[in-house]
Amino acid sequence: MKKQLIYFSFLLLSPSFSFAQDTLVLRDGKKMAVQVTFVGYKIFYCIPPSDQKMAIGFSKVEYIKYKDGYIYSINTRKLNENDTIPLVKLEPYLLVAAGTSNPWTFSGYGADSYYNGYDGYGYSGYALDGSDFSFTGGVNIIRGWGVIGMFSYIRNQFDASGIMNETVNNFFINDNDIISINNVDAIGNYYYTNYSLLLGINKDWLWHKRVGFGLGLLFGKFITHTPALHGTATGFAMDGNNITQTPATDYFNMNSEVQTNSVTEMNFHINAFITHHIFIRAMLEFQLTGLANSGGYQIVDIPSGNTLYSGSYMGSSYRYSGFFVGLTDVTLGVGYRF
Repeated sequence: MKKQLIYFSFLLLSPSFSFAQDTLVLRDGKKMAVQVTFVGYKIFYCIPPSDQKMAIGFSKVEYIKYKDGYIYSINTRKLNENDTIPLVKLEPYLLVAAGTSNPWTFSGYGADSYYNGYDGYGYSGYALDGSDFSFTGGVNIIRGWGVIGMFSYIRNQFDASGIMNETVNNFFINDNDIISINNVDAIGNYYYTNYSLLLGINKDWLWHKRVGFGLGLLFGKFITHTPALHGTATGFAMDGNNITQTPATDYFNMNSEVQTNSVTEMNFHINAFITHHIFIRAMLEFQLTGLANSGGYQIVDIPSGNTLYSGSYMGSSYRYSGFFVGLTDVTLGVGYRF
């Protein structure tokens, strides 16, 4: 009975030990029973049952041992009794993810926009929502800072009729005095195929135990493949040098194109570690790039299949030569940390 009273008194006098969840193991060998609330530029904690927030520097801590046994290493080493420097510990990881790609309708993606003093900017927003598949490799170097490389395959369907009508009606083709096209109806469905190659830096913070969040800033190249477009055009064909015009229905074709432009990406992500090696990452990406107005086309006679006219167009002083492209990508992936 006497021993039980002693143990009970000890528990009453030591509330921090009875309620603590985590352990800070210090470099001098001491251990602190605490509840870690956040790991950022310092380690923030409280000593239960008090909820008063306190902080301690990384240089004083060897590692954090959470209640469930998970150990978070600080990755620093001691030089002497009063000095520490970071210990660079490379932690590579791989990530495979998939999700949606959402074009910014006001950015001009999916349009042969133009600009002049009378009409301003042309139409935009013919690109539709699509899919994004990405493969990411990164290396965490020190205190959440690291380098990251990403390859993305992005596919967006687009309104081909809208793009072809804009191309012929916004003074790209209809000013050739050969044929005047009133309307184009696309034959089939069409998709942009994009390849994004990025390299940059990221910073991760541990929010609580196995959950963290981070930011990334990447730069690279954005390769856009536009397929050949095929449609039926109605309009008026010139009859030689006569002023009179004859109604015509012909095929209107636009050539395929591949363009490579610079791209900048900013992303926000949340990491949830299932085990020490396997984690899930949800990511929100903003990609900023551009495209140029250029291409080749043919007007083909339907009955005979003969090419009536062919040519090319590009931006000039009154035809907007390029336009801004924006994408918002939302992906979810599974990663492995080595």
